[in-house]
Amino acid sequence: MKDSIRWIIHITCGGILIVLLGLHMGAMHLPDIFKFFYPLPEGSDPVQWSAVISRAKDVTTYALYMIFLPVALYHGLYGLWNVIAEALSSRKLDKIVGWVIVLAGIALYIYGAYTTTVSFINKGM
Repeated sequence: MKDSIRWIIHITCGGILIVLLGLHMGAMHLPDIFKFFYPLPEGSDPVQWSAVISRAKDVTTYALYMIFLPVALYHGLYGLWNVIAEALSSRKLDKIVGWVIVLAGIALYIYGAYTTTVSFINKGM
């Protein structure tokens, strides 16, 4: 039962990633169509520093990044754990690898949330 719930979460995260990455790719590569989502400073390119800073200070972008971060981490790290678990024959080693992946995910979340929050809050950038 536990594995089926994890798998359902994994698939749900994949669907959320498709939507969020679609919005991101559209905003970065089709800025004229997606200007409602990421308004750009006049005459700038989506990858110019002024546009990056403008997005970093936008509350919608901040919220989407804070949703994207745990969703992407869960989806990627659970997939990695499944690949490694299938390759291992030892249940004990499987548990150790699982805990290493969980700790790595927590560390990556803390780092990602910190950098996203600092760039959102820091008005001097």
